Amino acid sequence: IHGPDFAVAIIKVILNTHISENITEIQKKYINELVNDIKNKKQESFGLFEALNDNDFQEQFLAFSQSIYAELPNYPLIHDFIKYRIWPIIVHQQHLEGMFNKYDLKTHPNMSINLQESRMQLSEPKPLEISLTQEKLSEIRLKNKRKRTIIENNSINNEESATEILQ
Repeated sequence: IHGPDFAVAIIKVILNTHISENITEIQKKYINELVNDIKNKKQESFGLFEALNDNDFQEQFLAFSQSIYAELPNYPLIHDFIKYRIWPIIVHQQHLEGMFNKYDLKTHPNMSINLQESRMQLSEPKPLEISLTQEKLSEIRLKNKRKRTIIENNSINNEESATEILQ
């Protein structure tokens, strides 16, 4: 949305090219930020400043900055720059955020202390204390099946007892 506005700021600050006097507030903010970054020696541009040394790229960049409704495919050099230099950074950032969100406990202040501690304990990375084998898995499944059978039998007996009381 603000690509051309940012391009105007780059042209003004980096290329020292005169631009029209009708500078928008957003363009002023971008210009001030760029000036502050340069003063603070923050000049990481992901290769944009170097790419502007190419005359064809610079020509497209100037045209892009003057466009009102810029569609990147109309500027193939800028489109390729964003596609191969900027877009992977954004995608990588989203992957990192996803990884951190995976380990976010999402505890809430209204949760009891015990519940918060339980969530912390469950989220701790722990090495497996036992090695899982097919035999051990079968044994665990058999124990769980026996527990379910006992619970089902108890519920049947409870139903029979309740029926006898009512009769």
